[in-house]
Amino acid sequence: MKKFSLYIIAILFIVLCLFGCKKEHKSYKLPMQLISTFEIDDYAPIFQTTADRLYVLNFKECIINIYDHQGNFINTFGGKGNGPGEFIMGAIFSFTSNKMIEVFDVINLRLIRFSEEGEYLSTTKTNKYYFHMNYTDSTQRYLYRDYQNVDGKMVVYDILAQEIGDTDPTILLKKRLDKPADIEYLRNFGLIAKSNSNGDTFILDRNANDFALKQFNAEHIEIDWKPNFQNIGKDDLKSINNISVWDNFLALFTTTNSDEDIIRFYDLDKNYLGYLKDIHPDEICAIGNKLFIFTEKTESDGYLCETYKIGSE
Repeated sequence: MKKFSLYIIAILFIVLCLFGCKKEHKSYKLPMQLISTFEIDDYAPIFQTTADRLYVLNFKECIINIYDHQGNFINTFGGKGNGPGEFIMGAIFSFTSNKMIEVFDVINLRLIRFSEEGEYLSTTKTNKYYFHMNYTDSTQRYLYRDYQNVDGKMVVYDILAQEIGDTDPTILLKKRLDKPADIEYLRNFGLIAKSNSNGDTFILDRNANDFALKQFNAEHIEIDWKPNFQNIGKDDLKSINNISVWDNFLALFTTTNSDEDIIRFYDLDKNYLGYLKDIHPDEICAIGNKLFIFTEKTESDGYLCETYKIGSE
């Protein structure tokens, strides 16, 4: 009888380890279903997505790889250099309102345009350092960094501007960065802008102590956006590190005072929907009701992509 009891205890211990000790993503209120996982080998990637494709800018090789939503490779284009369709350092890329792909070459200050399939179309010189570009059918908005010499000192501004038709750009928001303009500071501070296809642009000010968020809607009206920062557990909110926006949801990358990373979800009416935790994502992007979470692999180069379906059937 004693051996039998020990045997039962051992089985229960194994079952608990298999099911209770497994670390999984947790969600609250927000219905989410993991539908696929795949890996990509791109270095320091930057992501864009369409209804059926993922576009991944490989920072090191200066190419853009196209995958379907299951991670199957479709095509590659671009290349490192100064020739047509090439760039030295691709900082960002975006889709224009007529479905062209526009890549900003931060070294040569050029905007390079491709078709959706990767065919080279044109190049335009610019004097702006772009950090975000968004296009809708009627409006182009972009976030750029402006360096000015004031009384012999370098002063840096982050500026959100928009163009409507053929009119001159209008400045929506101009923020002076208060700390010295060193590379490390400029990489981790300043404004972040993210937009959706409806023309909503959300601005995160990483310098602000109160986690300031602003919204410019499709009618170009500025809205203070103060979500309900519901704490999870006993930790307070330490920082908001990034944002992701799509047509119906907003995701905030947050860190607690105990350095726990939590993605918090809100609808565009500021209602809290839920969270994902126990993850350390490097980037997320979304299209429709699909959420893509990219996490750098620790054992080798590349990234793991987990695809979630958001919402009920």
